[in-house]
Amino acid sequence: MNNLSRMAKWAISLRTAAFLSGFSSIFYSLLMFATLRELVNTDPNAQTTTLGLTRDIFGAISFVANAWFIVALIGFTFHSTKYLRGRTGVSGWTPGWAIAAWLVPFCYLVIPYLMLRNITDASQPKDPRAARGKLTGFWILWMGILLMGNVSSVSLALSQGNLAMEGWEFFAGIQAFLIVPMMQARSFFAQLEKDLLDLQEPEIVAYDLKANGW
Repeated sequence: MNNLSRMAKWAISLRTAAFLSGFSSIFYSLLMFATLRELVNTDPNAQTTTLGLTRDIFGAISFVANAWFIVALIGFTFHSTKYLRGRTGVSGWTPGWAIAAWLVPFCYLVIPYLMLRNITDASQPKDPRAARGKLTGFWILWMGILLMGNVSSVSLALSQGNLAMEGWEFFAGIQAFLIVPMMQARSFFAQLEKDLLDLQEPEIVAYDLKANGW
């Protein structure tokens, strides 16, 4: 299996994870709003309600889907970069940075975006400016939600009473908005995959002409 085929498989996985992440976060958010009093209850003997259990299940699904999305993004970026470097010989970020950027603190905020921008430019989209705009919009919103979610998680661990209630409301609201960048991602990566696959067509046509003696 070549890098282009691997890229296409990761693109499908990426879009599937984005769909699951977006819609599970909506249900998780609604269930958090519905069980706020249960979330701030500090009584260790309190029993979890059916609604609370359902909330926890959707929370787990949302967590797994978000992790899956990041893994799929790494796979897509890695194989797309590898394919384009082999096809065009263009220098720049090496494929290994698709993985390393998520291991080095704060690098994940910028380097994956820069690599995706290079891939977008190399895919020769019909409207390069619009393609870059869609990527930038998705990335800023997604990173913003991730950062706010992390900050609110830390504040929840340190707050009590009314502050805890407000903290859970804020966290639930953030989860609800996650569907926006996830749907943006589905649209953007579907088009990017198509543009990357279309790059091979001239080579196929040239080969067919040569094979037929033209």
